[in-house]
Amino acid sequence: MEYEIRLSGAEEDNGAIEFSRLTSLANGVKNIARGALQIRLNGFSRYNRKSASIKMQDALKINLIGLKENDSTVLLVECNPFSESLQGIQGEVFNPALLTTLPALTPMSLFMEAFREALSANSSDGTYEWLDRPLLTDLKNFRKIFLNKEEVIGFSNRGSVPELKLHQSDFERINVLEELTPESKEIMIAGRLDELKFIGYRVRLETPNGPVNGVVKDSMKHEEVSSFWGKHVTVIGRGHYKPNGKLSFIEISRIAESSSRDALVFRTMKAQSIEQQIESQLKAGQNYNRLNELVGQWPGDEPLDKLLSQLSE
Repeated sequence: MEYEIRLSGAEEDNGAIEFSRLTSLANGVKNIARGALQIRLNGFSRYNRKSASIKMQDALKINLIGLKENDSTVLLVECNPFSESLQGIQGEVFNPALLTTLPALTPMSLFMEAFREALSANSSDGTYEWLDRPLLTDLKNFRKIFLNKEEVIGFSNRGSVPELKLHQSDFERINVLEELTPESKEIMIAGRLDELKFIGYRVRLETPNGPVNGVVKDSMKHEEVSSFWGKHVTVIGRGHYKPNGKLSFIEISRIAESSSRDALVFRTMKAQSIEQQIESQLKAGQNYNRLNELVGQWPGDEPLDKLLSQLSE
């Protein structure tokens, strides 16, 4: 599938592109496309598994096939849909509903969707399903491609999909959204462990506040995890968050059996919506990080071994 990348508005956008800028542009597109694919496959844009990384290289290939001379610089690129490179991915997809849409997408279309979601005023009703802090950082860093404030960089599929036009001013919103997104943090959550049969390393924890998705680290043996199926457990691991502050999933490193009386060890974020916070911060010209509002999370002052021993008592 062919796409156009059009650079216009700068003196240098005259039908040519300097090598170092071409390299930066290619790396920026590739990093964002990789993160957008990873978050769909594994729930986290920087989460790498050996089995997935091998296929990832072929899936993310984007070839430069031409350069057009005009009153701007137009790069012609080509990439294949994931249906041609991710066969058998059904056993690895973090969200099974994607099986109906992911095969038709391409690295370039994922790149464009990531920016559209970050710049949308009401992205998925404020849930930002396919964004996390590392991916937002990659989106923010793409600003370095611009040569001046007047330059516009457009991405299109030759008219078959709506063109994405980026301006330097767009990155103010992305910067605020990144600052509002909590960084990943070690947390402890209690609930009943259910197995999702279709995938070996993904689990779901049923808690009083609703289900929590979990990914079991490679270092944990399947037999070790399966002994807890259907039981009330406390899991410890790194929690990864969406831009709206909600927990996206937990990368599980430890599991211990616990009582059904145990509850989630974190509380809901304050009621103000992510859109309201972005709007207020943009108006105030301030960056804001609400990590300090995350309370009740592990680790605290107690040693991990002491916490686990208390849970078993």
